Amino acid sequence: MGLARDGHPELEGVTWVRGSATDRDALAELLTDADVFSFHLPVSDPTWPAAEVLELVASQGIKRVLFNASSRVPGPGEPQQPSNAVVAELERHGFEYTAFQPTLYLENLLLPIVLDDLREGVLRYPLPATGFAVAWFATVDLGPLAVAALREGTRGPIGAPGARALTGLELAAALGQGLGRDVRFESITPEAFGERLATVLGEGPARTVQGLYAGIAAAPAAFEPWLAPHGETTALARAVGPTSAAHWASTTLRGLLSP
Repeated sequence: MGLARDGHPELEGVTWVRGSATDRDALAELLTDADVFSFHLPVSDPTWPAAEVLELVASQGIKRVLFNASSRVPGPGEPQQPSNAVVAELERHGFEYTAFQPTLYLENLLLPIVLDDLREGVLRYPLPATGFAVAWFATVDLGPLAVAALREGTRGPIGAPGARALTGLELAAALGQGLGRDVRFESITPEAFGERLATVLGEGPARTVQGLYAGIAAAPAAFEPWLAPHGETTALARAVGPTSAAHWASTTLRGLLSP
């Protein structure tokens, strides 16, 4: 079953409950006879009531939880994020949980301010053209990753990288390959990106995103373990076979750029 405020996609085998995370009646209906609870922490809404929701989940006797942190969960001694509070609640209730830590979403490139430039054949983004790579992740891979985590019994925080780490120039080339046209990369400052993003998301969320890219620009090596991860924590995502940037461009981006 799925929870949605208004519209929702028609998905085979999915029954939808209308409501929000603050609607206890809708949540109770959603959780009836459920074995697993899966949820996504929205970056644009750090006030999402995770504690209240997980309290209700625990009261329904559900033990298994899948959590998409939408980013990396900072470790001890690092500046804490809303995802840390969620993990603390998961552990306090004794849930058997998996926390997915995606890198940057390819869907970030669907922002109107990015799409408009891509229509002109330019990818403008606040990352270096060379010397720093990101394993961009497609949201379509979250479903197979969740199924694999349940099947394999994977617990704790796990990395969720894309198929291959790409520099800015390599990302533009991959998008061009998928689109069948030339795309050039142009690096812009986090400040310039934040100004443009504020017209879409509003000041608060835009400045949060701007701060992330400013952090990457100031200390790129500190972000490599998250944005270009490898090792044991990424084994499950690698086994699922994540979507490449070129394939994503051909299947998702191409139609949005067509006249």
